[in-house]
Amino acid sequence: MTRFTKTLTTAIAFIGLASNAHAGDTYRVSFNFDGKASIETNYANFETKAKKVCRDQARKTTHRSLGHTEPLKRACQQELVTKAVAATKNIVLIAYHNEKLNPDAAPTKLASAK
Repeated sequence: MTRFTKTLTTAIAFIGLASNAHAGDTYRVSFNFDGKASIETNYANFETKAKKVCRDQARKTTHRSLGHTEPLKRACQQELVTKAVAATKNIVLIAYHNEKLNPDAAPTKLASAK
């Protein structure tokens, strides 16, 4: 059986760290959604990819001596993961993401097909 991998390519304006970069800087990020892997595994892969991309962008656009890079990197990571999750249109992954963002909220109820 072949492995199903859906590649999501999103051009994203770099908002969080662009304050020290030139206006209009953009970059491309490719996230892979593996239909055979668990939602948790896919989500963890999205988080890992976003963390690496945002860390690399922070190095390019800010000075490490500035104490504000960590909050900017976290905001960048959240934005990338949110956009990647939304692009999958996978309701289970979207619900999982929403729960991760707001664990105190009531769980999302999904309709079941009967």
